[in-house]
This record gives sequence, structure tokens and C-alpha cells, in this order.
Amino acid sequence: MWKVEFFTNQSGKSPIVDFIKQLPSESQAKARNVLGQLREFGPQLRQPYSKKLTGYKNIFELRTSGKSPLRFLYTQRQNAFIILNSFVKKSQKTPNKEISLAQSRISLLT
Repeated sequence: MWKVEFFTNQSGKSPIVDFIKQLPSESQAKARNVLGQLREFGPQLRQPYSKKLTGYKNIFELRTSGKSPLRFLYTQRQNAFIILNSFVKKSQKTPNKEISLAQSRISLLT
């Protein structure tokens, strides 16, 4: 079993947990499922669930499918995966603002 952690801000709150809580129950179930897949399979998890973002050193995309596909951007630190950012996918390409947010959160990790 791998460890999956959520990025937390300076006040100790996790924007990722808040994002998941506001989702409809069907999407919450999909989020729990794909996060469970990452916890179980770790770096062995591949497409369609996980994909390395091309052009970025250590950022991966955890993916759900369906009418409102979810994306979780994450990185690996030692034996843990840190979920950095989450959003509902609305376009073919991962938005640069979401990648930039993930990069800035990586720089805040200790």
C-alpha cells in the first residue's frame, strides 16, 4: 500500500479535500476510486488512470472518465504521493494555470 496525501495550505486546510466534498456523490465515488487505485498500485498505475504530464519533470495526472471527468495533479515524494491540485476537465489539454498551480505547490512542500 502506498501513502496518498493531500496538499494543505498554511492554515492547514486542503483545497483538494474541499474540492472533493463539493462534488456530486457520483463524482466523489469516482474520486475515491481513482485515489484508491493510486494507493494500491503506486507507480505501477498507468493509463487510463494515471499519466505523466509531458514536459514536466515530476507531475502526474490522475484521471477519471465520464460526463464530468476529474483530474488530480500529483507528485511523488519518497514513499508518498502528494495530490497537488484537482479540477473538472473541460478541454482536451490540461490548462496551464492548473499546471502552474501544481508547480507552485511543489515548491511549498518541505
